[in-house]
Amino acid sequence: MIAVLVFGFVVFSTICLWLLIEQRKSWKFLIWFIPSLLVLVSSTYVTYTSILGFPRISIPEKGMYLRHYIDEPNWIYLWVLSKKNVPMSYQLVYTKKKHDSLEGVRGKAEEGKFMVLGEDTPQGSGDE
Repeated sequence: MIAVLVFGFVVFSTICLWLLIEQRKSWKFLIWFIPSLLVLVSSTYVTYTSILGFPRISIPEKGMYLRHYIDEPNWIYLWVLSKKNVPMSYQLVYTKKKHDSLEGVRGKAEEGKFMVLGEDTPQGSGDE
């Protein structure tokens, strides 16, 4: 599968370079071809990484804790079950505070308690 993808990229690159060489004097062609090629390549990269299942580099909004893995000097990988019962993978920047809090969450989860993760939002006065 990867070999077909690499072969496709090589063929696509060859065709694009050939078109650029053939049409190098046509400025109208270059004005639309180069930006559209850059958009196509960047969208292909984003789509390909999402298909592979790489984690999102963000903080989960809210979800049930499943598991985490700590790559100590660099990253914390976190798996969370979202509202729609879809497991999501997140990649967080490592800090000692996050490390300690996730170890506490792991301990509670191993005891059989459900742990809901999310950013703290201040509660209203209760009149709402």
